[in-house]
Amino acid sequence: MGNNRKDNKWTRGKVIESYHFIEWEKVEVYCLSCAITSGLMAPDGRIVFESEHFHVHQDVAYPIKGLMIVVSKRHVKCLDELTESEKFDYINVITKIRQAQRKVLGIKYVYYFYNEDAIHHFHT
Repeated sequence: MGNNRKDNKWTRGKVIESYHFIEWEKVEVYCLSCAITSGLMAPDGRIVFESEHFHVHQDVAYPIKGLMIVVSKRHVKCLDELTESEKFDYINVITKIRQAQRKVLGIKYVYYFYNEDAIHHFHT
């Protein structure tokens, strides 16, 4: 990123995280979710699914079987900021992920977490 920070769309304040990724390049990011959904960074876990409005990958911090992160591709903080199209897509994505957790992984029960005070933008 170097001296181009002011022109970078992830500049929303101070650097919140610093990661090493593809080819060992160090990148400072202002929003981890934007960096992952745009392809600037690759998540440690594999990408599981993508839709028009959402990106699903295995949790980077906690590599637990079936623990998925569903991230909006657009930078929003709260559920009520999603468009009608994004809301419809979100429910469809969550449903597909849940079906796969049950059918492929044999997961009987799941817990959904959503918090608006996260450093990154909207994700569950």
